[in-house]
Amino acid sequence: MKLFILMSDTGGGHRSAAEAVTAALGELDADLTAELLDFFATCALFPLNQAGRIYGPWVNHAASLWGAGFHLTNGRRRATLLGAMISLGARQCVEARLRAFQPDVMVCVHPLATRLATDVRRRVRRDLPSITIVTDLVTAHAAWFTRDVDLLIAPSEAVKSQAMEAGIPANRIAVTGQPVHPRFTEISVDQSAAREALALAPDRFTVLLIGGGEGMGRVASMARAVSEAGLPLQQRVVCGRNERLRRQLEKQIWGVPTRIFGFVRDMPILMHAADVVATKAGPSTICEALVVGRPILLTGYVPGQERGNVDFVVQAGAGHLTETPEALVCALRQLLDSGGTTRQQMTANARRLARPSAARDIAHLIREFGVRAGRSG
Repeated sequence: MKLFILMSDTGGGHRSAAEAVTAALGELDADLTAELLDFFATCALFPLNQAGRIYGPWVNHAASLWGAGFHLTNGRRRATLLGAMISLGARQCVEARLRAFQPDVMVCVHPLATRLATDVRRRVRRDLPSITIVTDLVTAHAAWFTRDVDLLIAPSEAVKSQAMEAGIPANRIAVTGQPVHPRFTEISVDQSAAREALALAPDRFTVLLIGGGEGMGRVASMARAVSEAGLPLQQRVVCGRNERLRRQLEKQIWGVPTRIFGFVRDMPILMHAADVVATKAGPSTICEALVVGRPILLTGYVPGQERGNVDFVVQAGAGHLTETPEALVCALRQLLDSGGTTRQQMTANARRLARPSAARDIAHLIREFGVRAGRSG
């Protein structure tokens, strides 16, 4: 089977979803060939081809402006116009890649590529199955919902409702949860073994502080506050692709055992080693933490698409919103002072909210479309 995925490295969630689904499909089909195309970086015109580079600084330093842009374009006609503009500049390049690759199924994991996928399919191969995987957990932008998609995969009932309101029939929507890489469910080590592998003290409360793929949010001030709080803990801090932040934190003198990471590929073992995950409200990291069964302290959110994620976690009792260093320290102190009772309850709530089979469920759906396409061809 040949799978063509339109994605973009604007944040880490789109690539994470694409890689999770590709890995799950690889379990079903040993002959799977997948092409992940960053349509912005590879095919879009300037300045849109710089979207991956500017996304992190934009949401870090001008989050309110990002939120305003989200709401300004979040309507059916406005989203259609925006998608048409992007498609006009990127279409020829994507068409060429599609013709060369000749996939069995095309999958879109980015809202600003849905119109592009529609236009390219019409021009290259009208019978090519087209599937959209929505990676906004609760609050989905209108650009996700193109009516001629063969299947829209929603992470939640809330997104399904939004899709139906946009005119997509219920029989073309599947609610599976957010795809999480199979590595998060396959890891065989327990917490003590994970800590040993990471050179962590075996019996010390462990905080995993994550800035997302781009190292976003107030990671530095949060890490310093945790270090200076006088709490009996150790912390691991993930800075993502933010090399400046990583270098800055590596020069710090810490009051508790601390290790700094850049972009990591071993997030499953880091989460298994932790007692709590502190992260911004990105959907992929949230759902990874839920699958592992870790309480979540949300250190912030991107205005627009991530605000609903906060309610998703907090209302289920799986975490708290801790937007300031003081709030984060307070929440950690409460977890430590409760003697484990609060943490155990939050862990149970996280596991109830998790959808660990989502990637594999999506893989089965995609494979069904691929098999049908092969038969009709």
